[in-house]
Amino acid sequence: MWGSCERAWLGVTSGPIEHEDQTPGCPRCGESVGELGVGADGSCPACRDQPLAWERLIRVGEYRGALKQAVRETKFRAFRARGVEIGRLLGANVAAAMAGAGIGAHETLIVPVPMHWATRVWRGVDHTLAIARGVERETGARVWRCLRRRWGPDQVGVPRSRRWANIKDAFRACGRAPRRVSVRALVVVDDVKTTGSTLKATIRALKAGRSGENVLLLEGVRIWAGVVAVAGGGAARTRLGSGA
Repeated sequence: MWGSCERAWLGVTSGPIEHEDQTPGCPRCGESVGELGVGADGSCPACRDQPLAWERLIRVGEYRGALKQAVRETKFRAFRARGVEIGRLLGANVAAAMAGAGIGAHETLIVPVPMHWATRVWRGVDHTLAIARGVERETGARVWRCLRRRWGPDQVGVPRSRRWANIKDAFRACGRAPRRVSVRALVVVDDVKTTGSTLKATIRALKAGRSGENVLLLEGVRIWAGVVAVAGGGAARTRLGSGA
């Protein structure tokens, strides 16, 4: 329905996304690995010996070309159908990771990085939720909207060196864990990873939980990050105890 409305009212002219990522990404940090490749431990030179907030990162590709255009159409032109479409591309890769780990859809929750309500009204779309819905459709896993975001500067306009300080306390847990769900994997979904600060702050809020709420206990649960695109250059800055 949204796709038909957008084509009729908003003049969406882009066709289906034809994306084939020719550059392999590190399964741990998501950065493109090139000729150096990934070591036996599953890490690349950019993230080796660096503690990350997530166990693995699943991506569609690099933030360029048709993928970059599709992300920007979703985020800045309020094209929900496009967001769901790129979410399904990500979802196909998440589904493959689930199958490889022997984890079923009923054992997986998808957590979209939340947007502040004022930003959502201003932009006309919750682009990360649209992407998460695409992942949900492709994997069969359930979206769990369990976080809220305080108002603050958008990461896009913040220098790399200040991104962790800007985002580290931006989220708090607010949702109750779904009942009758035995969770083995939780996938935190965002549109683009640059420094990894937003993903790290989201995961920190999930682990902190909220007093008095029946928040999901994450002990023993695999925490994965899922992004449509990786902008590059951020792996060395995603350490749990340091800056952006």
